[in-house]
Amino acid sequence: MSKPAIVYFPVKGAAEVIRLTLAAAGVDFENENLPGTEVLKQDLDTYSFGQCPRYHDADCDLVQTPAILRYLARKHDLYGGSGSIVEQARIDQLLDGMQDLRPKIMPLVYRDAFQTDEARAEFWGTHAEPEAAKGQCRGAHMLYIDAFVAKHGKDGFAVGGQLSVADLVLFDLVELHQRVFGERFDKQYPAMAAHHAKIGVLPAVADYLASALRPEK
Repeated sequence: MSKPAIVYFPVKGAAEVIRLTLAAAGVDFENENLPGTEVLKQDLDTYSFGQCPRYHDADCDLVQTPAILRYLARKHDLYGGSGSIVEQARIDQLLDGMQDLRPKIMPLVYRDAFQTDEARAEFWGTHAEPEAAKGQCRGAHMLYIDAFVAKHGKDGFAVGGQLSVADLVLFDLVELHQRVFGERFDKQYPAMAAHHAKIGVLPAVADYLASALRPEK
């Protein structure tokens, strides 16, 4: 039987949260490089919305990162330890809140045109500076995430008292900010930096981070 696989470009990008979730669940998976971007528009049976990443295993074949994450969370018991629909709804809330912020930070990591002092200053002033949370940031602000985790997390986890898919997505989101802002981010959001450190040393996650499965960029 073939291993579960992620089809994407050879970068962390939007697929990294899927890799982290699989690794945390102890799933042996493989990366498959996308065979050219033209397939995304030509093969709508496989790439239903003309996008990747794509995930496939023995049970299903999916695109759309949020759907993949929720599928894996349900399948591998990463959707809240209590089984409470309220806790699962809070995980969904946090996932959706992070999804609002993620597209704002991604260009600063992956697109050359946004890797400038001006772009970094604009992002920080809109989506990371605490005072900016009172303004028009369209729900995309790290302060909102920090406050949500402080309210609903426990024992160092993002929601409830055990590892969930929200922790893996938050780990990646914080790392994206650290790649752009370094110590400035850690000093402004020490609880987020502490969460990243905690998740990063969990044995299954640490093994993945040190493995050849993880893309360099």
